[in-house]
Amino acid sequence: MALNIKKEGPNEWFLDVRFKKNGKQFRQRETFAGTKQEAEERYLELKKGLRADAGSFQDDAPTKFKDLLNIYRARRLALGAVDETRFIPLMRDLGETNLEAFPDTFERYLKVLRAMPSKTTGKPLSTGTHNRYLTMVKTCFKLAMDLGRIAKNPITKARFPMLREV
Repeated sequence: MALNIKKEGPNEWFLDVRFKKNGKQFRQRETFAGTKQEAEERYLELKKGLRADAGSFQDDAPTKFKDLLNIYRARRLALGAVDETRFIPLMRDLGETNLEAFPDTFERYLKVLRAMPSKTTGKPLSTGTHNRYLTMVKTCFKLAMDLGRIAKNPITKARFPMLREV
């Protein structure tokens, strides 16, 4: 079995895990810092996790954002503890949104989020809060795309730029 590991720098490795199941390709990439032996062990862990995800793979594509959020949440739980406070507002506010209409709805949601006052300070929410929600949604779509659940990621840098944090 050949491991797809490339050296990127001193004790830095690029891991590219791929395999096919029922004609569907599954892939995960990661940069890892450590020895080559540790990188090989991490590669095997990633492959095991990816195979587990493929085992739960369903041919029916997700239709609502909550499906993508649940996939992402399950992956985060497999890696360790999950901060549920990040998932609850997204699930509550955007969970039932259809994926076709999601980019427009999410754009409106971010505008409302920026105008919303903070519970602790009473001031408008910070750009860091905006960026955290944006990053989380981008990651949900990217993970679903890597797992073959969706064809393309509608959350692009051009339409949804990160805000400058001060």
